[in-house]
Amino acid sequence: MPSKWVTEDVLIAITGLRPGTIKRARENCWLQGREYLLFSPVNDPKPNSEAMYNREAIDKWIESQAQHQPGAAERKKLNLTSLTTNGDDACQNQRIRPE
Repeated sequence: MPSKWVTEDVLIAITGLRPGTIKRARENCWLQGREYLLFSPVNDPKPNSEAMYNREAIDKWIESQAQHQPGAAERKKLNLTSLTTNGDDACQNQRIRPE
């Protein structure tokens, strides 16, 4: 198991994220100090220093994407409606019934 803070190459290997996705997330979503840190061997990181990534925080960010999937709210509403109207599970309409 990799350590909590990993390089971009390790992050790509363990998450499957692409370099462009990582770059956009770092610029638009992730917080410095939470999902990534800039580091320097002489304790003086610059804006162009190498980044280390918190794989645990990024895993949580990936998991949070589930609630933002296209159609997720509609599917949730449909499943809840199906459960309350017929008392059966939400997959009932997809079952094959014998003729």
